[in-house]
Amino acid sequence: MAPFFTVDLKDKEMIRSKRSFTLFAGLMRANSTLTQLTLSSVNPEHIDVLADALATNTTLQSLTLEQPSKTGDTAIATLPVQQLNGQEALSLIDLSKAGGSEQFGPQPMHRHACGVVGAILAANKKIQRLKIDPGGGSEGGSILEHLHRARKSTLVTLDVSGIGLAERGGVRFFETLLAGKCNFV
Repeated sequence: MAPFFTVDLKDKEMIRSKRSFTLFAGLMRANSTLTQLTLSSVNPEHIDVLADALATNTTLQSLTLEQPSKTGDTAIATLPVQQLNGQEALSLIDLSKAGGSEQFGPQPMHRHACGVVGAILAANKKIQRLKIDPGGGSEGGSILEHLHRARKSTLVTLDVSGIGLAERGGVRFFETLLAGKCNFV
């Protein structure tokens, strides 16, 4: 297999169901040559399966998540897998510029990418601080809901400075805190 691979999860010729995605994730876990993977159209049901496959992965360096939109451009996030799963021991992971692309510049990270970050971080026992840009508004305010999956990690500081949550995002952020999610940060 080549060191890079692209999968469109909406293409039923590639991945037909959650079960076939689970089998694909198992192959990804066992693959020792794949260093770059691009997944398009990740759904919430894929996140935990994907994170489980990447938790012990030692070869995949870069996971690019493309989220097509019916109304706008495709949202892109590139995640450093070895940093997120703790194989590359870092106390600070800066994902503030992980959203976007070279062509369009940095963008906020889309919600499914934030969910993948939280799920993969659950295996990380070295991280102390995460800097991330989930965007402003209610999307940015939901970051704690996504990072709640990382409660088993050693994460203690979440840096979302400069994202501009505004009225809707700020309310959502603090409602999540009041609900008891992410009380580890």
